[in-house]
Amino acid sequence: LAWRYRDNPDGLVVGFDAITSCELKDLYKFALCLQQLDKEEIQRPELRLLVAAFHGWVCFDYAVARRHFRQHLRQHPTDVVALFWVHMFDFSTSQTPELMPDLALFDEHIDAAHPLYSYYLGIKAFVYVEAGQPQAALRLGLESLRHCPDNIYGIHAVAHALHEQASWQELCIFLEQRRAQWIDNAGMRMHVDWHL
Repeated sequence: LAWRYRDNPDGLVVGFDAITSCELKDLYKFALCLQQLDKEEIQRPELRLLVAAFHGWVCFDYAVARRHFRQHLRQHPTDVVALFWVHMFDFSTSQTPELMPDLALFDEHIDAAHPLYSYYLGIKAFVYVEAGQPQAALRLGLESLRHCPDNIYGIHAVAHALHEQASWQELCIFLEQRRAQWIDNAGMRMHVDWHL
């Protein structure tokens, strides 16, 4: 299912990427983008609830957005792209641990054969950090990197887990050893370097 979003590169994916900046101008731009989406396209079962959730987000109706996101995840409990969108929504609204019940659902349906499994584990690791469970987060983050060493989100989650445990030397060694995997990442380079 995650690959179906490629059919709409100038809509949901680009708009989502902009609104994670939490800048009002980007929210308003995405609101306009949502209004201009093809009406037939957004009635597809895999998009309908997501578009409704994004409408709630840009209208600051976070309860509606969360409800639609959660409904989508219940219907598609292996949609890692949507899970990331929900995770970033929760992060942007300071509710990151809200994703815990959805992760439990995903655990029942997803396994290492999924092409985005490493990224699922990276998201899960970050949620665990935010839920005050850095040791579990560290295990999940390292496991995500075992599946995909270049997973910037797994690297990010491990950095946070080590940071929360005040494991400064281990954190520095970890990031220095993986410098090639994160130093050229435009989205995360500055943040990961801050941890270092």
